[in-house]
Amino acid sequence: MFKALRVKHTARVAWALIAVSSLVVIACGGGGSGAGKTPAAGQTATGGNQSRLVVASVTTPPTIDSEYYSGAPQAWEIGDNLYDTLLGYQGMDVTKTENRTIDYTNIVGRLVESADLADDGVTWTLHLRQGVKSATGDEMTSADVKYSYDRAFAMNATGAFLCATFNLTKADNVTVIDKYTVQMKLDAYSAVFKQVNTLVYPAILDSAVVKQHATSDDPWAAKWLATNSAGFGPYYVTEFTSGKQLVLEANPNYWQGEVPIKEVVYRSVPDASARLSLLESGDVDVALALSPSQLDSIKNTTGIKIQQQSPSTTFIAIAMNPSIKPFDDVKVRQALSYAIPYQDIHDNVYKGFAVVPDSFVPSNFPDHDGEYWPYTSDLDKARELLNEAGYPNGFDVTLTFAVFTPAEQDVALAIQTSFKQIGVNLKINIVSPAVHQKAFVDRTEAMIMYTAQSHVFDSVYAVQIYLGSGPASYLNAGGYKNPQLDDLLAKGSSEKDPTQRTQDAKQIQQVVDNDAPWLLAAIEDYVFAARDNVNGFGWMPDCGLRFFELWKS
Repeated sequence: MFKALRVKHTARVAWALIAVSSLVVIACGGGGSGAGKTPAAGQTATGGNQSRLVVASVTTPPTIDSEYYSGAPQAWEIGDNLYDTLLGYQGMDVTKTENRTIDYTNIVGRLVESADLADDGVTWTLHLRQGVKSATGDEMTSADVKYSYDRAFAMNATGAFLCATFNLTKADNVTVIDKYTVQMKLDAYSAVFKQVNTLVYPAILDSAVVKQHATSDDPWAAKWLATNSAGFGPYYVTEFTSGKQLVLEANPNYWQGEVPIKEVVYRSVPDASARLSLLESGDVDVALALSPSQLDSIKNTTGIKIQQQSPSTTFIAIAMNPSIKPFDDVKVRQALSYAIPYQDIHDNVYKGFAVVPDSFVPSNFPDHDGEYWPYTSDLDKARELLNEAGYPNGFDVTLTFAVFTPAEQDVALAIQTSFKQIGVNLKINIVSPAVHQKAFVDRTEAMIMYTAQSHVFDSVYAVQIYLGSGPASYLNAGGYKNPQLDDLLAKGSSEKDPTQRTQDAKQIQQVVDNDAPWLLAAIEDYVFAARDNVNGFGWMPDCGLRFFELWKS
């Protein structure tokens, strides 16, 4: 069985942050023989069981304790189904909706029925939904919410970081008013309080169950929660074998009602070709993390459908470290931005399953503005800027990355070829995920590439976590710092007037696009393949499947 993931306290925050917004592999598990006759449309080799979903993934989660997701999207995807959120978007439910529409502008209550902000601008009163029960039948109360936040701050990892992004910085500021009322007092007004609380961090735990597994050496039951669940979400864990499979069963007491999919079998299938074969044979219902070429090859296959959100919140980027020459010079950063082969990457690497960037903020975000993005593939302009910066013959540099997504290596090779034409000799350095994550946190590389995303659907937040230099910017892999940008981010984060905040967001994008701290290769689509009888997909900003929304016809 899976051995609990243990993280040293001194590294907890930095490692956990990567799980929230970066290093994205949109992947799920699956298994089966991969052999046999391909089922007809609407049929699967799983026996036509409409209440069972078999998902093929790259791997199983390293842990299902939401405090230590360690950059693994498999972990937050499972967490999205084991635990519920305080708030959510309109349209998330268990009804059988064929063409699900989720309204990202309308945040509604989930575990809380309502959230009220006091006139002081910092005190939120949360009125909990009554009758919410875990799989063991325990009703959620204010004590469970308080315990969950106490645990998050004690663990000092993902939950504490997310709380800090909306100015909640200590457990004492979460207080119980009565059985179904909780109060949170922020250090300052936050414009993203509601948006951040659509995430499943900190997970709201059934404290009675968790406390049964606490010990003097492990007072917050981290070892037990790494492989078990105790939440109020739609599913609970019945089996977890590391590197093989994870099995979820429906919570019979789920507050939204009976979920269509009663059992989810989440299998580890590391090889993409095997995942594709299992899908084609019908041995799995869903296959994730297929390469763009594989997706392109099956887009017209009978019995299979491609589920796609374009664009998603996911971007493939290269952070340039301004403390390492020549990236201290904005003209060099701009030159390389003009040397990215944007259309080639879109057409030949992603096969169209991506969007050419026109801002650091993806185009589906509120307040996105592409007006300030000047970069197209223009090698003459790139050479001109390099010459002005004092590098007429280019330079040598190393690009470090780990292969987290199917397209990353091909993206690097396309950029390497283009850079060579302006005299920049790009050496490709592929490392292990562990080495990559350490370099990401330590900010030691001149250039580091990764696939990242903002789980919070907000333009100011998306820039803050990656390019700000304050305490909420641990994901700033290049160590970029711009005082003007920091001032704008601080203003945007605390702005109460929506119209003015839109203007702040536009100014932020103007500064970032001009200063070119990162190279953006593409905004990836969120894409997965499924049998054609799998319905109900509704994309969410964290690019994790909500199994409770799916159903099989």
